[in-house]
Amino acid sequence: MRNLCLFVVITAFSLSTYGQASIFSSARSSPCTVNFDIKRDSLKRTAPKIEDLDKFFKPSPEVIFEFSLYESGTIIQSQSAFIMTYDKNKQWQIRYFNHLDDSGKIIVPLREHQVNAAQANNLWCMLKDLKVLSLPDYNELNDRFNTFTLDTTTLPYGNQKRINMMDGMYYYFNLRSPNAERAYGYGNPNALLKRYSNIQELYNACAIIAVVKKYLKRPAVVY
Repeated sequence: MRNLCLFVVITAFSLSTYGQASIFSSARSSPCTVNFDIKRDSLKRTAPKIEDLDKFFKPSPEVIFEFSLYESGTIIQSQSAFIMTYDKNKQWQIRYFNHLDDSGKIIVPLREHQVNAAQANNLWCMLKDLKVLSLPDYNELNDRFNTFTLDTTTLPYGNQKRINMMDGMYYYFNLRSPNAERAYGYGNPNALLKRYSNIQELYNACAIIAVVKKYLKRPAVVY
């Protein structure tokens, strides 16, 4: 099998417009339930280290569900943490941290950016539709990251190729409640989606990341 190593890959997912779109403004007839009691754990994943995040964020005992999306690359300005929580009073809260100021200038201290949670229920409905609760880990899809070509000189063995991601951007997803927790990750999912466009899970991972960024009023770029 031939492995094609892809180093830093820069591609943009289709939800590339800037700003919070009207997709979050349409009121839902009823709140989307959380219903997170998954007993099955995916592969154990360690959250990327976001410097000083623990100083800013300490979950409230009132929280009954938390969804976190971490973005981590090789440089500090690529690190970010999106955290949305749901409490016993049926209220959503959204917090977002990174190392950029409002103009996009790099700052070393971690900074929290204010996020309006008024449309959080609509955001959560979209994330549920994209299977955020049940997406598999990237490594569970390994057997599907192959392409084959027929080479009659090597029969009966096919010419098999696979792209291995060696660098770039990593996205870590974590969901937790008092009774359940699961975590999964994807490295450069949009670069993989460009080649393996038939894999629904890659599309969903990219779309989740892009939808979150659009809610944050940030360019919905996914690597």
